[in-house]
Amino acid sequence: MLLAHSDHIISGLTDRENEVVKWTACGKTASEIGLIRGISEPSILFHLKNAKNKLNVINKHQLTARALALGMPLIRHVVLWLHLTLHAASLVRSIVK
Repeated sequence: MLLAHSDHIISGLTDRENEVVKWTACGKTASEIGLIRGISEPSILFHLKNAKNKLNVINKHQLTARALALGMPLIRHVVLWLHLTLHAASLVRSIVK
């Protein structure tokens, strides 16, 4: 069984796979992650594919959802930030009307 630990990783994934999952959940493309980490895009895609296989998902959206369900804290913060941003935008639109 895969679980997120307090050190913000999902057991069963390598450090690099955990890192790629976190960046992917933040909306970064493989190319962007490669630039951020100084690693080639094919290497990022390799780690992303391995993480998807280990978490039994088929795309990066399912990967993000699975990591969130396993309690990866960074992803929880991103989801909360997105929720608050969308809520704030909705409030501004209602006030402007």
